[in-house]
Amino acid sequence: VYEIANMLLNKYSEKIAMLSMIDSWPHINHFRSNEQALLNMFHKFHENLPPRLSDLAWARMKLLLNYTPSLMHHEMVLFKASRLISLYKKIKHSVNGWSAYNSGNIICKTIDADHLSIVNSEAIQVVLKFLQKKIT
Repeated sequence: VYEIANMLLNKYSEKIAMLSMIDSWPHINHFRSNEQALLNMFHKFHENLPPRLSDLAWARMKLLLNYTPSLMHHEMVLFKASRLISLYKKIKHSVNGWSAYNSGNIICKTIDADHLSIVNSEAIQVVLKFLQKKIT
């Protein structure tokens, strides 16, 4: 979402009414070279994860670890989970590190949820209500 918005702004000179992300982090370096930590976390939440999916999860993580977000200047809304998994607690940043890449105003709305439950029906209602107020 972030890179698509940045491309629309910079490459195509399009306007973006609102850029919002749900519990997104630009960097996840705490998993670097620690495949076992990632797999342990995945298996904690998905006990019956087949080995092939574990392999795919680690391949995806390696892609993310080598990714550096583009720079942009645009207002952004970040819906941030208040309950962080232990690996993310080590990163103490009010907007999950996005201010290093976005010099625009970043509005952070904290939601009583964790990374997985932030999209459940109760938590997503908070997101929807905030977005409705923002666009009206």
